[in-house]
Amino acid sequence: MVLFGDETMRITIIIILFILLAGVQGTNALVSNITVNSDKTISIDEVKTFPMGMLLVCSYVWDDTTEPCETSLPKFNNFTFAIKAFGVAKPDDLVTYYTATIPKYEVTNVYFDVPGGSWDDTNRNLFNTSSRFFGYYQVPDEMLQANFTFLYNQYHSIASAGLNTTHPVIYTDWKNMTRAEQVADILVTDQYSYEYGDTDGWDLDEFLFIKEHKLFNDYFRTGSNTFNAFDNISKPVWFMFEGFGTNWNDGNDWRTFPNKNYLRAMTYWGITANGRGITYYGNKPPGNPTNGLWGNDTIRIWYNDFAGEIKSLNDILVLPNLNYSWGSYVTDNKVTFSNNPTKTIFSRERQYLTYALKNGTINNYIIVVNRYNQTVQTYINVTGLTGTHNWTTLGNETSGSSRAGRTLTSTNGNITTIETFDPYAAHIYEISSESAPPSGNATTWTIRGSGGDATWSDYWYEGKP
Repeated sequence: MVLFGDETMRITIIIILFILLAGVQGTNALVSNITVNSDKTISIDEVKTFPMGMLLVCSYVWDDTTEPCETSLPKFNNFTFAIKAFGVAKPDDLVTYYTATIPKYEVTNVYFDVPGGSWDDTNRNLFNTSSRFFGYYQVPDEMLQANFTFLYNQYHSIASAGLNTTHPVIYTDWKNMTRAEQVADILVTDQYSYEYGDTDGWDLDEFLFIKEHKLFNDYFRTGSNTFNAFDNISKPVWFMFEGFGTNWNDGNDWRTFPNKNYLRAMTYWGITANGRGITYYGNKPPGNPTNGLWGNDTIRIWYNDFAGEIKSLNDILVLPNLNYSWGSYVTDNKVTFSNNPTKTIFSRERQYLTYALKNGTINNYIIVVNRYNQTVQTYINVTGLTGTHNWTTLGNETSGSSRAGRTLTSTNGNITTIETFDPYAAHIYEISSESAPPSGNATTWTIRGSGGDATWSDYWYEGKP
């Protein structure tokens, strides 16, 4: 008999080889791949993703049984990853925890990080072959000045080994962003909410105005230097928002958020300031056992549900910001409001409404946030938008001015009816080209931003694109 002469046998051999090859590819696919893109977005396993992180989803240390991963991870299943997932324990303290805990992550959608010093640990295969390994978290954090040399050397050791090309290094601090970009691939701005009401004489309702001021002073300005936005930082910048609960002065510093509308406003404000990711501190921080979310399932549900809204808008949020407002520091605004009240904070007038304008392949999007506890009624104008367009609100809200499914109309960039923004409302508008006039000519929208002019055209023939 001639080997493989039989057609059936040849087909059988081909099928077997295909299965074996698929098995090899499947094995490789089980190892996660997290990359930082040139536009400062990230891709998780080759999918552009707007990251939502929760700090300390599981117990702070591996032998703390008050919030084990078995019970906490399912409560954050809409989040992208658990930041500082294994606390701040030394790598040699984590072997038992890695072995017991990593399998819990691998059956969820949640990714984990490990302390930066773990990169050359003899047990690194416990995490760097996992399908849910996100990257390395630099510790000690928030102490850059005292630990710069250590953090710099640790980061460059990871980078020299080529490990950060698939698992980036993250560093969190509340100042010195320009210097911090030398010790990590992703920077997280971390500023407390409660302390501004407590120490500076400002209440919680003024937090987002105070954070704007503090962010500018602590991160960007050095001496007499002029304003330096996130655009000028070479690494992506994410926001971390601290404090959870109901009120900063209830005897517990961590209970600072009055309602879920404030959560939405806080988060979308970070996006309108051009933040490329959002994290929250934290589910189970150390210290007072009532700290964080783990003891309050009602509030924890708010966060996970809202992370679900962000996930549903992922393809929009990873689009480039064509133009955005950064409080009173960015003046080249292409989205304007007929009524935008201001509040004076540290001798500067700061507007209630902020926005981000995003350019999609077909439709375009505007996120507008009311960051104060007062209702605002206003018309909206987009410079350079011509023709007639429908605006539809997106998201998961079912009531109030932020509810999804409302439709507006604009003519030459001006909405034709007045818009109402509830206190702490965040509106996500999809601007559709489907209602543009069937002129047979191109409708062109040109916006000038910090990165140069961006122009796109929607072509209409007999009323159809």
